[in-house]
Amino acid sequence: MEDVILYLAYKMRKVLIIFLLSLLFFILISPFRGEIITFCNLQGVQTSSIVGMIGYYFITLVLIIRYEDKIPKLLIIISIFLGASIFSLPLYIFDLKHNSTSFLEYIIRILSILLAFLCSQIKTKKSRVWFTIISLNVCLWLSTIGYNFWNYKLAYGTFRGKVSDDNIYNLTFDIANNTKVSINEFKGKYLIVDCWFTYCNGCYEEFPKVQQLYNKYKNDGTISIYSCHSRIESYNENVSTGNEILRMKGFDLPSLSVNIYDTILKEIGVKSYPTVLIFDKNSKLIYRGDIDGAEKLINKLTMDR
Repeated sequence: MEDVILYLAYKMRKVLIIFLLSLLFFILISPFRGEIITFCNLQGVQTSSIVGMIGYYFITLVLIIRYEDKIPKLLIIISIFLGASIFSLPLYIFDLKHNSTSFLEYIIRILSILLAFLCSQIKTKKSRVWFTIISLNVCLWLSTIGYNFWNYKLAYGTFRGKVSDDNIYNLTFDIANNTKVSINEFKGKYLIVDCWFTYCNGCYEEFPKVQQLYNKYKNDGTISIYSCHSRIESYNENVSTGNEILRMKGFDLPSLSVNIYDTILKEIGVKSYPTVLIFDKNSKLIYRGDIDGAEKLINKLTMDR
């Protein structure tokens, strides 16, 4: 009986070592998540995703080689998984909504561990090398281009901006002099609307691009471009606030206004700012995304006519 206890204690000690090594690496890459360190012009979760992916892949391989003759591979993988998940997984289980941006990093981290495990099952060295190259490239794509798609989806509800929406929205904007304008009044034209609010720094950074697009198409009778300020009336903002801010910043964009709590914004998918909307000539929503994607789409639409 004593021998059994000693044997189990020996196994558990090895498992604990693997767990702690995995946990230590997770802690070491934490500065990358906080945008303290920049790597290849990438910051934050993208950087930590790349470093974590490479690190966990090779750490898993090394630990399997080191301990596979002492404890089962599955137990090694579980120990690494727990070390890589002990702080992250509870956040995603209990509050995924507010931690969704970094969720893909976690998925890539776990994927790299599983791919390393599969690599350890391959018999020939040449095949293992090719498997490693392919695996790391897949994870690298997910950490860079894939992350851009992921963030776009979180912000705009679509991976590329294009929307297929046959709904007819009763969208009405407020303008100066206590008058309103309906989206139906723009039928026969493409309508581009840049949605923003006062306390959005990213919105201000996009204004020059919106202004440039407006200058390009302001004399085109088939395209209307507007800046739409989502006003916060509890902060004493009114219909004129957005227009006043634009003029103060030196922009002459035509200005619309809407209450930031208007349910129609949620219905058309505006859940983050800035968001650019494009409605076609039948007032149907065809694009929801950033200004760069909007410019590409409107350029293509004008070239095709």
